[in-house]
Amino acid sequence: MQYLGRARKNTTTADNTGTQDTVKKEEGSVVPLIAGLCALLLLIGSVTLAITGAHVQTQRLTDFADAQASAVARRLQQEQRMVGVGNGVSGARGYEYAAEYLAASGASREFESLRIDSVEVADGDTVRVRLSGRIHPPLVSIVVPDGIEVNAYSSARLNTLQPAS
Repeated sequence: MQYLGRARKNTTTADNTGTQDTVKKEEGSVVPLIAGLCALLLLIGSVTLAITGAHVQTQRLTDFADAQASAVARRLQQEQRMVGVGNGVSGARGYEYAAEYLAASGASREFESLRIDSVEVADGDTVRVRLSGRIHPPLVSIVVPDGIEVNAYSSARLNTLQPAS
């Protein structure tokens, strides 16, 4: 009498259904699948890291443009109060103040080729600043060594009304 619970060895010949041959052919097919999935996960992680890094650096440039527009608006407001409310402020003065703020802030250490594209003083009470610079997101610098050109735009309003005393 034969014991039925005994496992077959891989060296035995196949039964009538051919299952032994099929099992041998499919052996090892999980390793390439796992390697492929790992590579795909690394690629997805790298792309996510690069996009997040680019977004964060662009947001920092936008925050700097906000601070610069606000600082220029404050300086123009002070100038306007000293000269008089009737006199309009010029875009040339706004550009001067923006350049001073850019030099004093040290933001050019953080962004390569940081420059002021334009400073506008519209209607005498709105300051618009446009900056551009190059960012170097993580892992993208390998593919794009010169970096990515980004622009930031911000505006601030002057408070030209004198507070009630």
